[in-house]
Amino acid sequence: MENGGKERREFKVVLEGVELTDEQERSIRQGIQQVVASQLAELDFGGDAGAAILAIGGHEGTQGIIGRPIDPGEADEMRRLL
Repeated sequence: MENGGKERREFKVVLEGVELTDEQERSIRQGIQQVVASQLAELDFGGDAGAAILAIGGHEGTQGIIGRPIDPGEADEMRRLL
C-alpha cells in the first residue's frame, strides 16, 4: 500500500459539464461537508484514539475533509496550536 499500510477510504464528487451558479456550488459543497462531518462524528474509536478532522478549502477549487486517527500527544499539540 502506498500509505504505509494504513487503511484509506476516499470519496470524491465530480460534476463535469454541469453549469452551476456560485450559490448552487456553495450550497452543494456545504451540504456534502455537513453530511461527511456528521457521519465522522458518529464513529467510535474505542476511547484509545482520537481523530483529527481537517477541512480543506480554497486551494485551486479543491474542497474536502481529511479524517485520520491521532494519538493523545498529537491531540494536546493541536489544542495548544488552536
